[in-house]
Amino acid sequence: MYNPFTAKIDIDDNDVLKELGNSLVTEKEPYNYYRINVEQEQVDNILNNQTLSFKQKKEIFEKTKLLQLFSGEYIGADPRGAQHLMYDAKKVFEIKDISEYKEAMKKLDVALDIYQKAALNPYDNMKKRLEDRERFKGVMF
Repeated sequence: MYNPFTAKIDIDDNDVLKELGNSLVTEKEPYNYYRINVEQEQVDNILNNQTLSFKQKKEIFEKTKLLQLFSGEYIGADPRGAQHLMYDAKKVFEIKDISEYKEAMKKLDVALDIYQKAALNPYDNMKKRLEDRERFKGVMF
């Protein structure tokens, strides 16, 4: 008797990678510096890049997905910091060859690390937000 819970299903890894990449595509929000906006063309560029291995493409998509999940967290009073992190992290989608991969991944890792620490330490992050609110009262960035 067929049991859908125990049945072996064979799904191609490339199909999973393509779906993961497509799930990163967001509607462009021009003034939202706290998110990494990914366009379909950028996902396609990574998928069609012949110099990157499957493992490298997977790493790019997985880390970008995590950054999207954590990107709503508070990281500082000055929005230019978040804007700069997202701008640098998005450079991973401009990779043309393997020589650019390591540098772009470092930038993505830095942004992910900062946002992940903020997300995984909600008490400390809220305390920092409240301190910054008092510290920068009346300051326009």
